[in-house]
Amino acid sequence: MIKSFTLIISFLLLINSYFANADTNKGAAKTKVVVQTLESTSYQPTFSTYGDVKNDSVKIKSSSANSKKILGIYFKNGTKVKKGDLLIQLDNRQEIADLAALEAEVANTKFRYESLKKLYDKKIVSLGDLNKAKALYLGAKGRMEIKKSDLQDLEIRAPISGVTTASPFHDGDVVTTDDTLLSIYSPSGMYVEYSLPAYYKSKIKLGEDVALEVMDHSQKIKAQVSYISPDISDGMITVQAAFDNNLDLYSGEKIRITQTIGKYDVYAIPQAKMDVSCTIFPSNSTSTQTVKIIENGTVVYKNIKLFNTDDIPFQDGEYRFYSTSGTDIKPGSELVLNCESPVFKGSKVEISKKYKSPEIIRG
Repeated sequence: MIKSFTLIISFLLLINSYFANADTNKGAAKTKVVVQTLESTSYQPTFSTYGDVKNDSVKIKSSSANSKKILGIYFKNGTKVKKGDLLIQLDNRQEIADLAALEAEVANTKFRYESLKKLYDKKIVSLGDLNKAKALYLGAKGRMEIKKSDLQDLEIRAPISGVTTASPFHDGDVVTTDDTLLSIYSPSGMYVEYSLPAYYKSKIKLGEDVALEVMDHSQKIKAQVSYISPDISDGMITVQAAFDNNLDLYSGEKIRITQTIGKYDVYAIPQAKMDVSCTIFPSNSTSTQTVKIIENGTVVYKNIKLFNTDDIPFQDGEYRFYSTSGTDIKPGSELVLNCESPVFKGSKVEISKKYKSPEIIRG
């Protein structure tokens, strides 16, 4: 009987110990963790370089038959001009004097011709005398028109409305026939030309946006890719991007270009908020990592692929990127970013803070 009583006491003690431990586990503090709700982020890596502003400009040359001195330049680099505006005046003093003499000659020969015509009608002078007077008049008139044209050639006027480039000449310089005096370009036809490594050729498309940044302006300009060179023989491609010239840029100006070189759907994790020991379970794989996800208040392990395509790395210093494909982690899953003490598979946790995923990352 004593033996039976001893067995009953032992059994009761065992039951008491079980419930005591259960109460202890039930009341144990859960590990606090910080999580990020995983949603797809549009990652748009970029490439920055410098390019030249260009335009299909109109070159203006001297059309004078002789070398001429410049008497005046009436524009500066970047001046907006209208069609017909006087830009450069070449020395026309001799031509003005010649024209005055010719105008007087035309007036005299015209008067003589008209006088002889009246006399010829009265049969006082011969037809030969009349024709001679007419030839002298028409000859003088023809020379006068040529001289007027010569004078116009000495007035360098804008053939189109647009913006001027700088002239390589100054007041007092002598220019000769076919010297290029300046160029005029239309602001609506501006584009920037730059080079990219050839392996980016498949990553850019016609019509894609390009960000342009001018050093002297805080404002950025949006351009669109208008040309991609098919030639990659030297390992580079030439790209042109058209833009509206709202900042009055001039042809030849250097400008900074930021080119988007792809768009990818990724999970983006801010590295500054992430404690690797809390987020990642150690692994020897270089392409896949085991991360800690919260399900029903418990840590579970799930595999996820590192994002890496060609030369674009899985991290850019600010974010670590994971692929949204090839994983059983679904959008809306809660990834452990940080923890107050180590957590492992099966650990019970309490979420103290929750971050959202960024929608777009450019960099």
